[in-house]
Amino acid sequence: MPDGRLTCSAEPLLDHACMSLLPKRIGVTDYLALVNEKLNTARDLYESMVNEFHQGRAFFLELLVVIILIIEIVFLFVGKIR
Repeated sequence: MPDGRLTCSAEPLLDHACMSLLPKRIGVTDYLALVNEKLNTARDLYESMVNEFHQGRAFFLELLVVIILIIEIVFLFVGKIR
């Protein structure tokens, strides 16, 4: 094993067959599907958190614009009264 690979037998053809069946036998495909499902769930959660943050920031900016408009309207009417 000079290249660090796991081998099932010394015969290359038998080794290839063994290594192709081994992941199915020990459940690597099921584990891979589970990991992919968890990654998709984490991605969806991250996207929803980012969207919520952007919605909060947009609400704050809209509120700031409304406050500035109210201040401008107040100064407009105060200037006309005097």
